[in-house]
Amino acid sequence: MRSERLSAILLSVALALGGCSSGLGFGGPKRGRPDVVVDSNLYPSNYRTQIAVMLQTLLTNRSDFNALIAPPMLKPVADSTNLHYIVCLQFNRPEGPKTKVVIYLGGTPTQYIDAMPGQCDGAPYQPFPELLAEMPHR
Repeated sequence: MRSERLSAILLSVALALGGCSSGLGFGGPKRGRPDVVVDSNLYPSNYRTQIAVMLQTLLTNRSDFNALIAPPMLKPVADSTNLHYIVCLQFNRPEGPKTKVVIYLGGTPTQYIDAMPGQCDGAPYQPFPELLAEMPHR
């Protein structure tokens, strides 16, 4: 009799714990709502505007607002083989061109860093009037 009672209790606990892990318990997702999956390599369709707004607060040299931009490319980032969308920027400074990249994750710019050697070689640069429009008027 006692072992039957213990078995019933253990079965009840197992079923309760199983319900929690299946998303039906307190910590799981809401009913009727699927888990949101973010594509880390979502194409940054609004990249020109995003970068222009971001750089407005980062650039201090007025001549940098006359930059060139290349469309997003899937490239390895840092010492990894993981591919992410990057956007190459070229700033034509008096001391020579400076190449920077904006790294995207899930369609959002996450980093603005110096380009690694060769990372932007052959990038099809285009004028970037959106950035010029963001130049402070001082």
